[in-house]
Amino acid sequence: MVGAGIVGLMCALELQQRGARVRVLDAGQSRPSASWAGGGILSPLFPWRAPEALSALTRDARQHYRQWCQRARDEAGMEVELHECGMFVCQPDSAEPIRWARSQGVSLEAGSLSRHFPGWPVTDGIWMPEVGAIRNPQMLRALGELARRRGVIIDTGLVEQVKAASGQIVTRQGQQLQAGRLVLAAGQWNQALAAGLIDPDLLFPVRGQMLLYQLSPGQVPAILLSEQGYLIPRRDGLVLVGSTLEPGVSDSLPTEAGDLQLRALAQSLMPALAAHQPVAQWAGVRPGCARATPVIRALDDAQRTWLVGGHYRNGLVAAPATARLLAELLTGERPFIDPAPYR
Repeated sequence: MVGAGIVGLMCALELQQRGARVRVLDAGQSRPSASWAGGGILSPLFPWRAPEALSALTRDARQHYRQWCQRARDEAGMEVELHECGMFVCQPDSAEPIRWARSQGVSLEAGSLSRHFPGWPVTDGIWMPEVGAIRNPQMLRALGELARRRGVIIDTGLVEQVKAASGQIVTRQGQQLQAGRLVLAAGQWNQALAAGLIDPDLLFPVRGQMLLYQLSPGQVPAILLSEQGYLIPRRDGLVLVGSTLEPGVSDSLPTEAGDLQLRALAQSLMPALAAHQPVAQWAGVRPGCARATPVIRALDDAQRTWLVGGHYRNGLVAAPATARLLAELLTGERPFIDPAPYR
């Protein structure tokens, strides 16, 4: 396994659970994953716009993360915050969301923000009470600890070259490693690792910058989403503001322009934030994809090397189902969903 973000670690754990011996190579801070940098919303941002193949990977995310939080608590004594606070989507047209909710069996209600939260602006939109957010840096640390406790080997080392036909990787230190099956789950780095094996325009980096405010617990009662971005509350009063979308930018350096854009976004969703200063700003790089569904497929005829990537903004919410599907494909189990859309 190449990559120890949330997708890579969940894939490793699913394979280990099925009896595989798993070794994960991760570049650490020299090539940071996007997993720690995002907001952790357990839904596609506008789920009624998502294609069915993406919905199939995301619809049970909240239940999956409840289970992972319990495992982290039971096996490693680690608490991971799952804040099931609901999400309000600022969208005046409710017809499409209501049709989608009926077809999916999802709880959804059209109305004003002030109807659910008195004192907030009278903004028309969609209330989704079943949406929550996972505290992703905590989840990432917990998955790493669970993997180690279960016998998954996690090494830090840069991959220089991948030889798909043989399942061999060469590290930048010149070490050659042989895998029975090789899985590339390295986020934005997959494009370089799989060079020559996939369309050169399929995967690309997209930088996303975030701001963080410290408010009183409960001051932002739910996730607030508009076309421009979102506010995500944590239980301790921290509020995340995101996110910029910067296709083609592969560095994780925050900028002054990003700061100004996110401050304006924050104040548009919650005017009271004009009286507060952010306590942090950071950036991560998402694995963008030229299509709306991620890639989960073999790269060679012998199915020795596999690519798992291109989740763009849905890596965390789709990670549990992605890992299950990959493990089923690699171990010969009957897939729980049709794998064809991800090839």
